[in-house]
Amino acid sequence: MNQEALLLLGGVLLDALFICLLAWASISDVRKRIIPNTVVLLILLAAICKTVLMAATGAVWWVYPVGLLLTIPFIAFWNRGWMGAGDAKLIGVCGFYLNVYGGLIMLA
Repeated sequence: MNQEALLLLGGVLLDALFICLLAWASISDVRKRIIPNTVVLLILLAAICKTVLMAATGAVWWVYPVGLLLTIPFIAFWNRGWMGAGDAKLIGVCGFYLNVYGGLIMLA
Protein backbone atom coordinates (compact mmCIF):
# COMPACT_ATOMS: atom_id res chain seq x y z
CA MET A 1 0.00 0.00 0.00
CA ASN A 2 1.48 3.36 -0.97
CA GLN A 3 1.87 6.27 1.42
CA GLU A 4 -1.01 8.33 0.01
CA ALA A 5 -3.48 5.47 0.43
CA LEU A 6 -2.23 4.82 3.95
CA LEU A 7 -2.58 8.49 4.84
CA LEU A 8 -6.09 8.64 3.39
CA LEU A 9 -7.32 5.44 5.04
CA GLY A 10 -5.72 6.21 8.40
CA GLY A 11 -6.91 9.81 8.29
CA VAL A 12 -10.50 8.85 7.51
CA LEU A 13 -10.61 6.22 10.25
CA LEU A 14 -9.08 8.56 12.82
CA ASP A 15 -11.44 11.36 11.81
CA ALA A 16 -14.44 9.03 12.22
CA LEU A 17 -13.17 8.06 15.68
CA PHE A 18 -12.63 11.73 16.55
CA ILE A 19 -16.20 12.62 15.57
CA CYS A 20 -17.60 9.73 17.63
CA LEU A 21 -15.56 10.79 20.65
CA LEU A 22 -16.75 14.39 20.30
CA ALA A 23 -20.33 13.13 20.17
CA TRP A 24 -19.72 11.14 23.37
CA ALA A 25 -18.25 14.20 25.09
CA SER A 26 -21.16 16.32 23.91
CA ILE A 27 -23.83 13.93 25.11
CA SER A 28 -22.11 13.47 28.46
CA ASP A 29 -21.72 17.23 28.90
CA VAL A 30 -25.38 17.86 28.16
CA ARG A 31 -26.66 15.06 30.40
CA LYS A 32 -24.25 15.15 33.35
CA ARG A 33 -22.45 18.51 32.93
CA ILE A 34 -19.11 16.68 32.94
CA ILE A 35 -16.67 15.65 30.22
CA PRO A 36 -15.19 12.24 31.10
CA ASN A 37 -11.42 11.95 31.28
CA THR A 38 -11.74 8.78 29.20
CA VAL A 39 -12.92 10.81 26.23
CA VAL A 40 -10.06 13.27 26.64
CA LEU A 41 -7.49 10.47 26.84
CA LEU A 42 -8.92 8.69 23.80
CA ILE A 43 -8.80 11.90 21.76
CA LEU A 44 -5.22 12.40 22.96
CA LEU A 45 -4.33 8.89 21.74
CA ALA A 46 -6.02 9.57 18.40
CA ALA A 47 -4.02 12.81 18.10
CA ILE A 48 -0.78 10.98 18.82
CA CYS A 49 -1.68 8.33 16.22
CA LYS A 50 -2.44 11.04 13.67
CA THR A 51 0.88 12.78 14.38
CA VAL A 52 2.76 9.49 13.97
CA LEU A 53 0.85 8.79 10.76
CA MET A 54 1.76 12.19 9.37
CA ALA A 55 5.42 11.74 10.30
CA ALA A 56 5.51 8.22 8.82
CA THR A 57 4.13 9.39 5.49
CA GLY A 58 6.46 12.35 5.25
CA ALA A 59 3.83 15.04 5.76
CA VAL A 60 4.26 18.06 7.99
CA TRP A 61 3.77 16.70 11.49
CA TRP A 62 5.02 19.42 13.86
CA VAL A 63 1.87 21.56 13.53
CA TYR A 64 -0.12 18.96 15.47
CA PRO A 65 1.67 19.12 18.85
CA VAL A 66 1.85 22.92 18.53
CA GLY A 67 -1.97 22.86 18.68
CA LEU A 68 -1.64 22.08 22.40
CA LEU A 69 -0.57 25.69 22.92
CA LEU A 70 -4.17 26.74 22.27
CA THR A 71 -4.95 25.45 25.78
CA ILE A 72 -2.94 28.14 27.57
CA PRO A 73 -5.62 30.88 27.70
CA PHE A 74 -8.29 28.37 28.68
CA ILE A 75 -6.24 27.09 31.60
CA ALA A 76 -6.23 30.68 32.85
CA PHE A 77 -10.02 30.80 32.40
CA TRP A 78 -10.33 27.57 34.38
CA ASN A 79 -8.13 28.95 37.18
CA ARG A 80 -10.44 31.94 37.51
CA GLY A 81 -13.52 29.71 37.57
CA TRP A 82 -14.87 30.91 34.25
CA MET A 83 -14.98 27.43 32.70
CA GLY A 84 -14.63 23.82 33.77
CA ALA A 85 -11.42 21.80 33.66
CA GLY A 86 -12.98 19.29 31.27
CA ASP A 87 -13.71 22.02 28.77
CA ALA A 88 -10.11 23.29 28.93
CA LYS A 89 -8.71 19.77 28.52
CA LEU A 90 -11.04 19.07 25.62
CA ILE A 91 -9.98 22.27 23.84
CA GLY A 92 -6.35 21.24 24.28
CA VAL A 93 -6.65 17.75 22.85
CA CYS A 94 -8.87 18.98 20.03
CA GLY A 95 -6.22 21.55 19.18
CA PHE A 96 -3.64 18.75 19.18
CA TYR A 97 -5.79 16.57 16.93
CA LEU A 98 -6.76 19.33 14.48
CA ASN A 99 -3.27 20.98 14.45
CA VAL A 100 -2.64 24.62 15.21
CA TYR A 101 -4.41 25.92 12.09
CA GLY A 102 -7.50 23.77 12.48
CA GLY A 103 -7.52 24.59 16.18
CA LEU A 104 -7.62 28.31 15.47
CA ILE A 105 -10.51 27.73 13.09
CA MET A 106 -12.21 25.65 15.81
CA LEU A 107 -11.89 28.53 18.27
CA ALA A 108 -13.19 31.08 15.79
